[in-house]
Amino acid sequence: LVAPNKSLEGFLAFFVTTVALVIAFTGQFTYAAAGVALALSPIEFFLERGLDNLVLPILAALLFHTIA
Repeated sequence: LVAPNKSLEGFLAFFVTTVALVIAFTGQFTYAAAGVALALSPIEFFLERGLDNLVLPILAALLFHTIA
């Protein structure tokens, strides 16, 4: 069920990096930032063959537009 080239470490790295980027761009930590990272991390974990590079930026933009 998990994409063959994905790992728990990569999942955690994606989560931490997403939160760090949101903090870097907004200047503050918010629960929304953690929520978006938490929502996107499992999707990144299961997508394979570069689909995550297409899907995740679109989903991130939609999520931030919805909560902002």
